[in-house]
Order: sequence, then structure tokens, then C-alpha cells
Amino acid sequence: MSGDNGNSMENKSTQELEFQSFVRQQLELLFAQQTEMRTEMHERFLQLSR
Repeated sequence: MSGDNGNSMENKSTQELEFQSFVRQQLELLFAQQTEMRTEMHERFLQLSR
């Protein structure tokens, strides 16, 4: 039985790491998109101000 507990703990830890990795990737994507949008808005503002 103690072996089963160890395996479930290992699986839980792995699942948590996978979830953290997924969240990190999603946040990086979100920040990259936000930065790109900011750059585009800045460029358009400069075009309009000319």
C-alpha cells in the first residue's frame, strides 16, 4: 500500500508541474500578444500624428 501512495504522490507532482508549465506558456503567449498589440498601436498613433 505504501508503494501506491508513493506513486500517486509522484503522479500528482508531475501533473502539477505540467499544469504550471501550461500556465507559464499561456502567460508568455498572452504577454507576447499584448506587447505586439502595444507596438502596433504605437505605430498607428505615430502615423496618425504625422
